[in-house]
Amino acid sequence: PDILGYVSFSRGFRSGGFNGRPTSVEEIGAYDPEYLNAYEAGLKTVLGGRVTLNVSAFRNDYTDQQLLVSTVSPTTGLIVVRTDNAGKSRIQGIEVETDVRVSRGLRLSGSFGYLDAKYLRYTSVIGGVPTDVSFRKPKQAPDLTASGSIVYSAALSSAIDASFRLD
Repeated sequence: PDILGYVSFSRGFRSGGFNGRPTSVEEIGAYDPEYLNAYEAGLKTVLGGRVTLNVSAFRNDYTDQQLLVSTVSPTTGLIVVRTDNAGKSRIQGIEVETDVRVSRGLRLSGSFGYLDAKYLRYTSVIGGVPTDVSFRKPKQAPDLTASGSIVYSAALSSAIDASFRLD
């Protein structure tokens, strides 16, 4: 009852489309649907009633991942945004979370994540020329993430409780 193991698979889809209200020539164009195969396995545990430990590993395989791309219009000099497709991309990683109840009022929590995100095939049109940009790092995909907190809770009176938190 204190250990839960799980494995999951899901398939996602986001429809393709086009910009119906372009304000520049660079924004005109259609984009393909995006497909995602997502895999995850993990453990959720409670150890001794005082320690919670969760571990998961995941992998997301994209085909034609939709991305918002900002460019400068050579005709107007203004920044324009269009939707582009990365041919193939992969995001995989691990996450670990823990919560330890040190005493009745003191709790320590923390998490750590490792992410490996990359484009496997990505050709974008830059200045009218198809260009391989697979070497670029995906946006908003940090390699490492971590967090920690200390929470102390105490009864100030029979009717008032207080919690002090440091993150």
